[in-house]
Order: sequence, then C-alpha cells, then structure tokens
Amino acid sequence: MAAAEGHGLTFPLMVKPAFDDASGGIDSGSVVHDQAALVARIDKMLHENRQSALVEEYVEGREIHCAILGDHPLPLYEMQFKGGDDEHGKPLPKIITYRAKWDPYSRDHHAVQGVCPVPDLDPALAKTIEDVAMRAYRALGCRDYARVDMRVDSRTNQPYILEVNPNPDLAESCAFTASAYASGRTYEKMICEIVDIALARKAGPKKVVTGVDALLREYMAKKQQ
Repeated sequence: MAAAEGHGLTFPLMVKPAFDDASGGIDSGSVVHDQAALVARIDKMLHENRQSALVEEYVEGREIHCAILGDHPLPLYEMQFKGGDDEHGKPLPKIITYRAKWDPYSRDHHAVQGVCPVPDLDPALAKTIEDVAMRAYRALGCRDYARVDMRVDSRTNQPYILEVNPNPDLAESCAFTASAYASGRTYEKMICEIVDIALARKAGPKKVVTGVDALLREYMAKKQQ
C-alpha cells in the first residue's frame, strides 16, 4: 500500500481504528514492527473494521490515567501489564486490547491489572502528568469530568497523551471511579458532585434543584434497603 510508505514514523507502531472506542479493533496484532506488518494491519482496518486506520508510534512505558473531577485531578491510576503469551504462544503486547477490557475469560484480561493510587510514582513526574492532563482537558473544552490516558516513555520519562475522554465510563468497576474512591469519595458523592457542578453552571429555578435532590434521596433510600 503506497499510502503507508514514507510515513516518517519509527517502529514499532500502534495501528487502531480511527473511529472506534473502548479498545474496539485492538488485539495482540495491533503493535507492528515492520513495513509489511503495517501494510497488512492497515488493510485489516480498511476491510474488516471498515474504517480508516490511526497509526502512531508505540510508546514503551507505564500507562497512567488521570481522572479529572470539577477541574481538579483525582489520584492517578495505573494500568499494569503482567506479560505472558496469547493463545498462539506469542508474547502479549503491553496494550489494553478489546479482550483485555471486555472478555474476563481471556488471557489478555488476566494480563492487566489496575492500581490506584499509584504507589511508586515520582512526585515530580506525577505533577507533570497532572499538568499535562489539565492542559489537554482545557484545550479541548472538557467540563465537569473527564479522563486523560497517557504513556510515560521509559527512556525519557516524558508523558504522551493516548486519549482525552470527555465522557469516561462511570461504572463502579472502572478507572474513573477507582480514582474517586482513592480521593475519599463514595460512589454516591462522586455522582452527586458531577450533578452539582452541572447545575451550578446553569442557574435555574429552585424546584429543579429540589427535584434532583428528591431523586437522589430516593436512590439512596432504595440502596440502603
């Protein structure tokens, strides 16, 4: 594929669908190490995933997620990679594949582990990660809450943004909630805080606030039964 030649990027490269989310289209073959593999992977994106391919240099290093709530960073979350082989006996790449995220019976799933707060991160590096996350958050016009995922280059300690997610998953088992828990918040407090921030942005009749409060009280009462 001529379009893939002369790209000026340094292998290994990460190839993923340009218009997908939640690790869709990402598997152990998403990291390519030569031109032939790159061309084959782009062809797969075009014909099997039926969309353009996003190609970027693979960053070897730690994966750190920074959740943001109310324009303030929460405790950082690390996705740790344990290694191991896939079902074909090939080493699993240190990425979050679709199966790692959604298939609890797969080897991919058991090869990753989330940790929050991150126990051994240099304070200066943690500050840099939070600063980069907040600048990206503001640059893209995010508000109320978001999550910025990064890789920290193992050679330079430079953080690189993988994704700015303006609407991250708020399920109790997900990274954003883990960061909220690590900050001392309960799940209910986290949700109420997001609602309060949104309401504060738009002044409205008192009955609107009262209605939200009533719904939250009803939810809490049912949860305690």
